Amino acid sequence: MVCPFFSDQPFWGARVALLGAGPAPLPVRKVTAEALAGRVARAVRDGRIRAVAARLGERMRAEDGVSRACEALGL
Repeated sequence: MVCPFFSDQPFWGARVALLGAGPAPLPVRKVTAEALAGRVARAVRDGRIRAVAARLGERMRAEDGVSRACEALGL
């Protein structure tokens, strides 16, 4: 779950939610104990969110981001 507070974080929070890997972002200025607890509970209890997040995690772990970045930079 994402609590955006700066720069590109609102974009990535929306992207996580759009992909189904987490609940809607909770902007930091709207964080309350209840709101935060609700988002965490949903992320933990929602089987679809857990499954999508697990699949995305597998794909991310399979990437070699450092090598790809070096190639892009011509290193």
